[in-house]
Amino acid sequence: MKITVITHDLWGFGKYIHVQLQKVNQESTYINCLEFKYEYANILNRISNFCSKTFFKKNRKKIYRTDKIIQTLNGLSHQDCILFINSGDFDAKVFDLAKTKTKKLITYNYDSIKRVPLTPNAKEIFSKIYSFDSKDVENHPYLIKTNNYIYIEKQPIKESFLTKAFVVLSKDKKRNKTISKIADQFDNNQHKGKYEFIIVDKPNKSLNKNLIFSKNRISLSEIASKIESTEIMVDIVRKDQKGLSFRVFESLAYQKKLITTNSSIKKYDFYNPNNILIIDEDKPIIPKSFLEAKYDPLPSEVYNQYTIETWVNNIFELKKNQ
Repeated sequence: MKITVITHDLWGFGKYIHVQLQKVNQESTYINCLEFKYEYANILNRISNFCSKTFFKKNRKKIYRTDKIIQTLNGLSHQDCILFINSGDFDAKVFDLAKTKTKKLITYNYDSIKRVPLTPNAKEIFSKIYSFDSKDVENHPYLIKTNNYIYIEKQPIKESFLTKAFVVLSKDKKRNKTISKIADQFDNNQHKGKYEFIIVDKPNKSLNKNLIFSKNRISLSEIASKIESTEIMVDIVRKDQKGLSFRVFESLAYQKKLITTNSSIKKYDFYNPNNILIIDEDKPIIPKSFLEAKYDPLPSEVYNQYTIETWVNNIFELKKNQ
């Protein structure tokens, strides 16, 4: 099959779909719009773009990226399927062209609709619309429930660790308060300074003093290194999110225990209270017994349901086409 994946791939999760398609001998094209970088000619050009965005709602950087996507699509032959990830990030002109390139145009949202809305008229544009968020699926019957995926090979269980727990969070006032309270819990359980909780934001003196603040975004490869060397991962979901973040699937792949605020995880067949602690975001309680427990490995038949191989087979219906 000829398949194209189009995404604003900030973290690189979309590229793993492309790589997996190639592994199973599909002809895959990967278009990461963030690779189309608009360069300002000078300071006046930058100021002009600011005014254009502010007063006329026209962002030259977005226009440039749209033009580059269209140019790339024009260079493609007819495709068996085109997948857009988070369709609300794209201009309608892109979808109009994509529909001339394939009879199967689909999209997947791995953010909640509240945070990243679908493109207008999504039901008319796409033959299938997938969502990771169970609440969105309940509210919008035309959405098809799927999950994020395990994008790395299963790692062996480790016995020694550099840190007790790890998480990296982007700027979010509510989540920052929650991770501060979790840090307090670790301190009270005699693990003060043994965790690495990173917030990509300016320092906040009102939060736990052992939190780490960073000006720069942490790369996926650096996150992977830190996950590998920690015993417990932490997952603090955004308000109203019911879908499972990639942190959950990373914890499965690395065979790590997980502390999460996502209560919907209890509905999944891999949920094991020995491995996964569900906490209240306002009043987190972390029992000493959970901190001391060993990881309980998942049965292979459960684990394999959540791999990227299974995800790709299901979304693109590869088994049906063989």
